[in-house]
Amino acid sequence: MIRNHLLNKIGQLFVVGFTGTSVTDEMKKLIHDYQVGHVILFSRNIGSPEEVRQLTSALQNEAKKAGHTKPLLICLDQENGIVRRLKEPVTVFPGPMSLGAADDLELCFDIGLATGHELKELGINWNLAPVVDVNNNPNNPVINVRSFGGSPQKVARLAASWFKGQQSAGVASTLKHFPGHGDTDVDSHLDLPVIHHSLERLFDSELIPFVEGIKQEADVIMSAHIYFSALEQEFGKPATLSRNVLTELLRKKLGFNGVITTDCLEMNAISETVGVAKGAVEAIKSGADLAMISHTFERQVCAIEALEKAVIDGEITENEIEQHYQRIMNLKDKYTGSWTEVLKESVDFEFVGSNRHRVLSKLAYQKSVTMIKNNTSNKWNEFHKIYALFPKYIPLNQAEDKRDRSPIEEALIRYDVPILPYEINEDINDFHFKSEDLKILFIYSLSKKDFYSSWVQSMINKPNTMVISVRGPYPFKEMGDIQNGICVYDDAIEAIHAALDVGLGRSQADGRLPVSL
Repeated sequence: MIRNHLLNKIGQLFVVGFTGTSVTDEMKKLIHDYQVGHVILFSRNIGSPEEVRQLTSALQNEAKKAGHTKPLLICLDQENGIVRRLKEPVTVFPGPMSLGAADDLELCFDIGLATGHELKELGINWNLAPVVDVNNNPNNPVINVRSFGGSPQKVARLAASWFKGQQSAGVASTLKHFPGHGDTDVDSHLDLPVIHHSLERLFDSELIPFVEGIKQEADVIMSAHIYFSALEQEFGKPATLSRNVLTELLRKKLGFNGVITTDCLEMNAISETVGVAKGAVEAIKSGADLAMISHTFERQVCAIEALEKAVIDGEITENEIEQHYQRIMNLKDKYTGSWTEVLKESVDFEFVGSNRHRVLSKLAYQKSVTMIKNNTSNKWNEFHKIYALFPKYIPLNQAEDKRDRSPIEEALIRYDVPILPYEINEDINDFHFKSEDLKILFIYSLSKKDFYSSWVQSMINKPNTMVISVRGPYPFKEMGDIQNGICVYDDAIEAIHAALDVGLGRSQADGRLPVSL
């Protein structure tokens, strides 16, 4: 019969999520009965900063009452840019491709540090960031502007600077998605991507940021649910379930001694193939230290019990469990702090939404604005009227939090130049603009061949039309020749204001394209 203390260690090999802004009975059961040692938060768990701090403290209180020897590691995806789980008044910082356009190591460090300081005050001690995928595929549906860019060397140095800043704030960082999600045209939330690059190509591109991150003492590396034919002979076996990838390559060849976590095992690439419970067992057998199951209580319990059975049956040895456990405890020693610290229900927020962080964010957004083409020197007071035309909000991928509406209209209201906002719909064809009017056309994507895309194409070369992409430069590939084009890399209010300042001749575009068009 397997010993109880080993069952407790098995619980420390799981990261679980739940629904709601307070600790559920199911979450309590996972912490108490199964000794689960890690929790992932999503937007569904996020209230005000005070409420987030109360939630993280309550989670830690359950762990202490359950007899955990060390506090929980509590994580989320605060990549910044389009993937950010925390809401204002937490500071909205620019994401990786914005920082790639600014190309400033000190700025990267400062943003990482500031992000870490705000997380730490909220009781979050582990961030599932930065993305270090090299976005060398313009049709990538899931990484895109979440990447620092298309150059492996650039991604490596900027990402390292960012996560060193975050570590300095006392928050663990995660390099994702190993061995590289940048050259896919399939979203692993929905299906299993396949990459056939040679091993030489992987070492010359995708692996470079991970190699540098390991040298810079990265804390955690997250696996990708992608099949790499050069690394795994068994067709269709994703990196997350491959011993060749996690142990032979990452542990042995690249020398990574930190914690390996899976991406969420409820993504379709795993859940609709091998299944969540079997996927958890196979991931641990292959070398992962942590199995992440973000949503469903029944799947979480089944996976934990499946791993317990695998140990009882001798499929996984007690020594292997102990090795995983020790790596996790080492990470907790570095980042969880004392029980006294994590059990505080309220703190005096020094960093969350602070003025200095807002100033830092504004500076970073200003430095990231990138001019694609400029055939005129616009001044806002030269036009009879200025119209802002924008589509219904379109999320870029499954990782992005869904919103009811675009923030563009709110940004326009808060801008200090009068601009008339119009959401684009079929009725726009009946609207007649005057030649002396300026039309500012905001776009998210032109990948869908619908009315919106057709209308955009009909507008882009008309006089006094300025195109602003709020999802990076890739939509410009679909446009052909345009008169005026600017890109920013997310639709935060500060990003839109920075783009408008450039477009209306009030500032210069300092950003440089971090990817090829």
